[in-house]
Amino acid sequence: MKKRLSLILLASVVVQIGLIPAECQTPKPAPAGAEPSLQNIRLLQKLEIEVIRQEGEIQKGIQVGQIYNALIKDLAGVAISAKGEVKDDKMQKLLAENGVTINIPNTNASFPSVATPTPKPVDMPADDPAKYAPVGTIPQDMREDFDYMEQVRKANVKAIQQSKTLQAALEKLVNDVLELSKTDADAKALVEKYHIKKNTPAP
Repeated sequence: MKKRLSLILLASVVVQIGLIPAECQTPKPAPAGAEPSLQNIRLLQKLEIEVIRQEGEIQKGIQVGQIYNALIKDLAGVAISAKGEVKDDKMQKLLAENGVTINIPNTNASFPSVATPTPKPVDMPADDPAKYAPVGTIPQDMREDFDYMEQVRKANVKAIQQSKTLQAALEKLVNDVLELSKTDADAKALVEKYHIKKNTPAP
C-alpha cells in the first residue's frame, strides 16, 4: 500500500509543480462505459491532491497562530507592567475586547501571565465524504488506499477549521490595533514592528 501511495503522491506533486499539461491536471469524470478501475484511479488522485491542498492550509494556520500569540504577548507587555500595573488602559481594553485575560499575581514575586483566548470556531461548508467515494467493487489494496487517505482528509477538515478560526481572530485583533494606533503611540509602534497595513478593497 505504501508503494502505491508513494506513486500516487509523486504523480500529485508533479501536477502541483506544473510538469503535466494544464488540461491533465484536474481529474475528469470517466467517460460513459469506462472501466470503474480507471475512474477510481482518478478519484484517488483527486483525493491525494485535496490532501496536499489541506496540508498547505494547515501550515498557513500554524504560522498565523505563531503571529497571533506573539502579537498578544507584545500587546500585553504594553498594557501591563511586570509589576502588574496598568501602563496603557486603552491597550488593556483592546485585549479584553478580544478575549485576552491578563492574570496579575498577588505578590511581586511573579510576573503577570497572559491567557490566550480560544476563539469561537468559524462556520465551515458541510463536508461531503461521498465526493471521493470509490465506484463499484475495487481491489483490496486500492480500498486500503482510499480508506487511509479519506481518514487523513477528514482529520484535516477539523485542523483547517482551527486554522481559519485563528485567521479570523488575528484579523480582528490587527484591525483593532490599527484603529487604536491612530491615537495611541504604543499601538502605532507595534503596527510598525509587525508591518501591519490595512488591506485596500479592490476597485
